[in-house]
Amino acid sequence: MDGNMEMDNIIELMDENDNPVHFEHLMTLEHEGEEYVLLVPVEPMEDVGEDEVIILRIDKDEDGEDVYVGIEDDDLLKVIFEKYLELAEADEADYDGGTN
Repeated sequence: MDGNMEMDNIIELMDENDNPVHFEHLMTLEHEGEEYVLLVPVEPMEDVGEDEVIILRIDKDEDGEDVYVGIEDDDLLKVIFEKYLELAEADEADYDGGTN
């Protein structure tokens, strides 16, 4: 074991100092025609609490590549997070459904 985490759902982004930061991809969801990605940091981060989720909007740059954009609108963040919780709970209910 070399300690290197190889997981399909890990995304590497660059922070404001161009240092790589790794996030676990929780879910991508659509809201009012826009797509949003929900991430949690793999390693602890200064500005992010342990139970916090990072929500970014998926835009396209001029080359048609996906770019993640921060969201300033707290109400929008809340709506998307609540939608995520509903979907996550529905997923859990599906998993629990056949185990009696």
